[in-house]
Amino acid sequence: LYSSVEGGVGNHAHQDDNNLIVSAYGQYLLVDPLYGSYSGGDSVNWLKSAKGHNVVEVNGGGQTTGSARGTIPRWETNTAYDFAEMRSAATRNASNYTRKVLFVKPGFWLVSDYLVPTSGANTNTYSQYWHYLPEADTSMDQETKTSVVNTNGVNLLVAPVAPEKFTQAVIKDDGWFSEGQGSFSRSDYTVYETKTDGNCVMDTILYPSEIGQEKDIVTEPMTVAGLEENTYSAYEFYVTDKKSKDTQRYQYFVRHSGGVQTGAVGSHATDASMLFAELDKNGNTISVIAPVSYTHL
Repeated sequence: LYSSVEGGVGNHAHQDDNNLIVSAYGQYLLVDPLYGSYSGGDSVNWLKSAKGHNVVEVNGGGQTTGSARGTIPRWETNTAYDFAEMRSAATRNASNYTRKVLFVKPGFWLVSDYLVPTSGANTNTYSQYWHYLPEADTSMDQETKTSVVNTNGVNLLVAPVAPEKFTQAVIKDDGWFSEGQGSFSRSDYTVYETKTDGNCVMDTILYPSEIGQEKDIVTEPMTVAGLEENTYSAYEFYVTDKKSKDTQRYQYFVRHSGGVQTGAVGSHATDASMLFAELDKNGNTISVIAPVSYTHL
């Protein structure tokens, strides 16, 4: 997975702060659409826009391409996980757009988007985009709103948490992808849209599976007592192998604002900013990632 918050400037700049690019099992899965041409035009403008990248935009405002640069205030890596926090200074209509990504090695990514609108308590529209190669076979589970992307036999599940909050969750076929100068191809992309007052949290699981494997994901939001709504992400999810029927169970919590407080996340209590746990079928803890302090209840 690749991301950046470089704050591009001038004619060559793209609206791509917090953009994610993902490959797995030798296959390109979540793409950057590139540029197409230096000559301009509607398709080129789309390729350079926020809508053309794997980001969230607020009220359709896109991003600026001025001198404002984002930051990466947190980056951890070890044999168990990678964790990154990125903050965009370029997202229009948002005073804060933070994207946090946990890579649970060796298999999947958990993406948490946290946005604070400049319009305060007014209702705002948040649109999250995910882009695929032109040859990808893309479908959507209408119950879970999970996008199922098959590219040359490698599958990627783009599984949103709390899909009932979406005002729109659709696959569109009017996107563009370029392989370089003078190259333009139509491609699919997914739009997840929600409307809410105040701050917005959007959580997504990116789960690839290699050729010959098929997985299914079910998510369940969790509440953490003592913490205000939309100041954290917390959910449980189940990953089932469609062939063997084996199921893995996980819980994830990450704090976005509100300072240090201890909260109960399932059978765990933590004052850490992030906690990930794997459980067995009886709810017993198998492993935990918690970078600061935590207690097993």
